[in-house]
Amino acid sequence: MMSCTHKNKDTHDKKIEKSINDKYNIELKPSYNENGFIEFIMLDGYKINEIPFEITDLDSLNHLRIDGVKLSLLPEWVTEIDQLRYLYLIDVPLVEFPSNLQKANIIENFCLSGSNITELPSEFNFPKLKILRLTNSPFINLPLINRNSDQEALTLYLKKTNITEIPKEYSKYQIRRFSIEDNRKLDHMDNLFGTYDSLKEVNIGYRGHTKFPMESFKKCYNLEVLSLTDQGLW
Repeated sequence: MMSCTHKNKDTHDKKIEKSINDKYNIELKPSYNENGFIEFIMLDGYKINEIPFEITDLDSLNHLRIDGVKLSLLPEWVTEIDQLRYLYLIDVPLVEFPSNLQKANIIENFCLSGSNITELPSEFNFPKLKILRLTNSPFINLPLINRNSDQEALTLYLKKTNITEIPKEYSKYQIRRFSIEDNRKLDHMDNLFGTYDSLKEVNIGYRGHTKFPMESFKKCYNLEVLSLTDQGLW
């Protein structure tokens, strides 16, 4: 009975792949898991200019990467992908944060890079979030994160944004790895990490500090890796 279920499912997903390829004149090349279910899809803006609604029929799709697709808004129905845990929006020229993503409360890994968004919501409602990447966009604020207190430690990447400060509430989060690279407007570091007992790794790149920010790290008792790239330390 189990093998029959997998066979039917496999046929169902392959039919959806073929219908997308035929309708949009592309070669989708999704990744199937060991049971024959489509698990990962990458949509390349060089090949397609919209997100196929047909992917909502893929019950096992948990990893979606949208790369360079010329969208100013994300379709509301994206949150109808029930198993979506990994969402990457890369070089998608969004002008505002997709409010419907606040309903996607099973997302574990979220990347927003290369957008035109200046202001993010005051809070991300991602209870299961493990990794957050905010890069190469003119964001001016870093949202608070509504996540389960028993969730495993968080990893954060900030690169080339206009964020000016890290909210004090972040000192209460369980953060394992924090990478801040080329965020020139984030120019104050004193006590930034002072109460982050969970921190294991910190990377501060392209900041131009002339003095080591000792106050920021004096209480990081569990820190194992500290990377300072292209600083002006003396």
